[in-house]
Amino acid sequence: MLILGGAGFIGSNLVKALCASNANVKVLNHGPNKLPDYPTLEYIQGSISDKEVLGKALDGVTTVFHLISSTTPSSSNKDPVADIETNLVNLIGLLDLMKEKRISKIIFISSGGTVYGEPLYTPIDINHPLNPICSYGVVKVAMENYIKMYGHLYNIQSVILRVANPYGTGQSTLKGQGVITDFMYKIQTNRTIDVWGDGSSIRDYIFIDDLISLCIKASTSDIYGTFNVGSGSGYSVKQIISSIESVTGLKATINYMKPRLFDVKSVVLDISETQDKFSWSTQYNLIQGIKKYHEELLVSNNSEQSS
Repeated sequence: MLILGGAGFIGSNLVKALCASNANVKVLNHGPNKLPDYPTLEYIQGSISDKEVLGKALDGVTTVFHLISSTTPSSSNKDPVADIETNLVNLIGLLDLMKEKRISKIIFISSGGTVYGEPLYTPIDINHPLNPICSYGVVKVAMENYIKMYGHLYNIQSVILRVANPYGTGQSTLKGQGVITDFMYKIQTNRTIDVWGDGSSIRDYIFIDDLISLCIKASTSDIYGTFNVGSGSGYSVKQIISSIESVTGLKATINYMKPRLFDVKSVVLDISETQDKFSWSTQYNLIQGIKKYHEELLVSNNSEQSS
């Protein structure tokens, strides 16, 4: 299988899990290879926009994981045209090549929050209206629709995973995405945490290991469709900070700022259909996930210091 964006946060964890089971994996990523030297991994450096490189990467592949996004919810509105060009247009180029090479399956990581906009009810089921209020969500919805269109016209089967807020080892602190990762880093380094609004906004968070277990099930099953992926529970920003403080034994310094127009009050996903269809459930609640993440960070930091 081919993983687009396999060196990113979700991708690197997925590659690790797949290669641990001796699966043959190709990764197409724009940067140099920083992944471990897995025996069953082929790393290809290049851009999804380069049709020649992408075409070669697709040779011999039956399943494609699309994990690439050039924007975040907070950055997408700054340049919606670039958001469309680098995400939507590149996806259509990928789908054209998949059609040409008769590749029949794509697993697409969509957004479990921004596609819905301001919820009419929670928990949000998969049939909730799609009313995105930022470019990131608008483009994700358009990408979902093009994938479905190609499925109808050209028999490209899809699994669309509307993922909540994943966190865990491998998530960068530099991209402005990942509340738990950002807060963990700032608390541990005695930096101030910026909170948009009063800290009461609620989100659904999923530990990376739970997300990866579902991705693997999706890649090996004959189940297709659109699914919510999260923990099914909501936590406020204040609860996240309190949980990290409890696990680390450290105290946060918080700077409250004006709320942003594209932030919604509460997003909690209904994951019951996903659980039923894939016989899948999360193994980590919030405290368990933060604790494991903290322990992995300590091991990683100690390893770096001793090397």
